[in-house]
Amino acid sequence: MSGYVKCFHCKEQVLKDEAKSYRYMTESNPKGTNRNFHEKCYEIHRENQKERAEMDKLWDYIKNEIWKSDKKRTMPNHLLRRLQALKGGLDNNYVSRGNQVFGNNEGYEYEAILYTFKVCKMQIVGSILDKSKFKNDNHLIDYMMAIVRNNIEDVYTRIQEKKKSDERIEKVDISENFKYKNEFVKKTDLSKNKIANKLKHLF
Repeated sequence: MSGYVKCFHCKEQVLKDEAKSYRYMTESNPKGTNRNFHEKCYEIHRENQKERAEMDKLWDYIKNEIWKSDKKRTMPNHLLRRLQALKGGLDNNYVSRGNQVFGNNEGYEYEAILYTFKVCKMQIVGSILDKSKFKNDNHLIDYMMAIVRNNIEDVYTRIQEKKKSDERIEKVDISENFKYKNEFVKKTDLSKNKIANKLKHLF
């Protein structure tokens, strides 16, 4: 179709002149390839990329700090679906194969999940140290995620309180700075006025 390109996100056609484009480069393809989007699809894609980056950060922590496993190890599908279920707020604790969960924020953000793993690190590591008590890796993952689920609401609450506290401090700083600047300007103007009055008779 002349004048059209395919949207990378929704796979539908978009007018070339209206498409949002950027060059996607990787280590294996340093020259990169163009990716085109509808305006709305580009925003969704950016959010999905941000979410993937947060997921990668979470997996790196689990892999390196909890499991102490090979750095090249990829995330087990069972763990991926358990984490996605927690992110999506699913009651069944598990995302079925093929279900799309990007952009679903009904549950907890990956940031909160990561902090919960950090808070519960010693408990989790101690609980899974003896791997002989688990039937398989999925059983171990379920046990680990049960600990996270039992503690995440408390961690999430503390995160929200910290953010609110930071916002209050920022507002106070802005208010105090504004007050200081106003006082400085007033005093400066007053000083200028006094000097101007003293020099008035010279002109």
